[in-house]
Amino acid sequence: MPYLTPQQARLRDDIRGLVKGEVRCDELTLQLYSTDASLLQCRPQAVVWPRSVDDVVACVGYAREESFSIHARGAGTGMVGDSLGSGIVLDFSRFMTRIMDQTADSVTVQPGISYHYFAIHLYFSNSVWIN
Repeated sequence: MPYLTPQQARLRDDIRGLVKGEVRCDELTLQLYSTDASLLQCRPQAVVWPRSVDDVVACVGYAREESFSIHARGAGTGMVGDSLGSGIVLDFSRFMTRIMDQTADSVTVQPGISYHYFAIHLYFSNSVWIN
């Protein structure tokens, strides 16, 4: 188990008590999530991999109460630092990657789906995608 400061352990335990997803506050994870495909760098306080919308709502509520910012992250390929911040990173790429619904003119997806998987789904469902 990686070493955590008392503040990191408290934050981890607080969030773990609210969500079914995974929560990490160790230095290695925080360092890995302090960058994306941009040149920017900003170390978060925690990284959460939510399993459901309920997990997201719980994290946002906790962040509001404790004055943490929330930073959404998909595949981490952003080129302008959108997923970086000093608060809580919600990484949707592990558990929230499903295609929820598809009609003739729209597709509803969870925020962690990769573009590659989405494009493959459209190809095999004979859907047209205009980029």
